[in-house]
Amino acid sequence: MLASPALAGAHSFAASVYGSLLVPSPPVPAPARRAALSVVAKVKVATPQDDRIARHVRLRKKVSGTTERPRLSVFRSNKHLYAQVIDDTKQCTLASASTMHKSLSKEFEYSAGPTIVSYQLLLLCLRSSGLG
Repeated sequence: MLASPALAGAHSFAASVYGSLLVPSPPVPAPARRAALSVVAKVKVATPQDDRIARHVRLRKKVSGTTERPRLSVFRSNKHLYAQVIDDTKQCTLASASTMHKSLSKEFEYSAGPTIVSYQLLLLCLRSSGLG
């Protein structure tokens, strides 16, 4: 039995009736209130380098060089181009070529950076060694 209809929908306290005296219910303890509000979502922003490493790891799960069919690894910097033929079963590099080698450095100019011509020259060197 409530004292008045206005208090029936009141959200600030739940009233219990003791005779004609209204007594507010005890407040909710502070830790219980904070527990509901303490959920914090943290989002890690990936850098371009993190994205590159993730792509590399994902690709290396699928690609592996064998003795019959070695893997070709190409690295391009702003100035030079490097290529390696790798056997992953023996964990060794079978052949390598770079635009820094003396035989290739005379063929093209460095000002343009690594170009398609320099890549073709690297492949020609690897093929001439019989591994590319």
